[in-house]
Amino acid sequence: MKGRKLEIKPGLQRQARAFVLQAILLLLDKHPKRPALIRAGKQRDDLLRALVPLYILKGTKEPHALVSSGTVSKFWKLHGVKIQGPRVARAWRERIGYSRVTRHGRVLTPNGVQYVQHALEVRR
Repeated sequence: MKGRKLEIKPGLQRQARAFVLQAILLLLDKHPKRPALIRAGKQRDDLLRALVPLYILKGTKEPHALVSSGTVSKFWKLHGVKIQGPRVARAWRERIGYSRVTRHGRVLTPNGVQYVQHALEVRR
C-alpha cells in the first residue's frame, strides 16, 4: 500500500468531490471562527483562499485526497468569492511549505496553520 494513491472510479469521482465539498461546508458551519474565515477568504490573497478549506479540514478524518483546486474554487463561489481553480493550484505550487501532498492527499503544514491563524488575528 506504500506509495499508492487513493484510486476512485471515474463515475464516482464527481460524487466523491461533491461529498468533500459538503463536508467542508458542514465543518465550516460548526467552526467557532466561521465569520473570520469567510472574511479572510474575501481578502485578495490567493494563498489564504487556497489554505482556508484545508484549515477547516485540519484535525478531521475527512478524505483530504479529494480536495482539489476545483473544490476550493466551488467552495469560495458559494460564499461570493471568485477564484479560479488554476489560481488555487498555482498558489499551492508556488508557495512551498504551507501545504504538501501526502499519500492521503493535500494537507496543511504547521506553517500553513500559522499563516491562516495570523491572517485571522490581523483582521479582527
